Amino acid sequence: MGIITALLGYAIGTVQVLLLDWKRSRLAHARSLRVLKADLERAKLCDYKFALRPDNPPASDHVPRPPFVGEHFVTTVVALEFSMTDEHPDDSSLAGLLSLADACDMMARVHGQISDLLDKIREDSDQARNRERWESVIDLADVYDSMLDTTMFMIQDALRDLNRRISEVQWRRQLYRATHKLAPGVNPEPLRDGDPRIAAFRVEHPPRSLSAPGA
Repeated sequence: MGIITALLGYAIGTVQVLLLDWKRSRLAHARSLRVLKADLERAKLCDYKFALRPDNPPASDHVPRPPFVGEHFVTTVVALEFSMTDEHPDDSSLAGLLSLADACDMMARVHGQISDLLDKIREDSDQARNRERWESVIDLADVYDSMLDTTMFMIQDALRDLNRRISEVQWRRQLYRATHKLAPGVNPEPLRDGDPRIAAFRVEHPPRSLSAPGA
């Protein structure tokens, strides 16, 4: 009888430890999701275009700040156990968030090239060289503005998914997921140049420019 009691106590203790670990892992998952959401909410605010034309120089020395994510964004994404809140077995949200971080890096590089050219224009009095630099600025600003449309769409879509995941991490949903198989699903098609999804997004969420009133 003593052995049975000991085994029963051991089993109960083991179950308690497992349940505690299960709860802690879900709490940590929810916390990481909220950190990623806060990072993207901040990046979402950087929705300013250069909107430059050959006859429209910058109204001031201020330039748009490119969308950015924190230095620990990728580390948090990679460490996240996505299967806890995936929408379906083939959910590609991990790749999507890593692509979003790459998009922010690319925008930062283009933004840096534009800023360097503008600095040279301000410092150099040679009109011929500055004219060539200004043409390069126009070309790069067009690239930046196009990239901004795509990046902002990616941010909005990532925030939608993070909000879904935050609601999915609740214990009732997690208990349901532990006892049911996820239904099959399909990932969205990769974005492409001239994607109608981006155009539709911009109708609902138009960008801003530094030259616009109230910008």
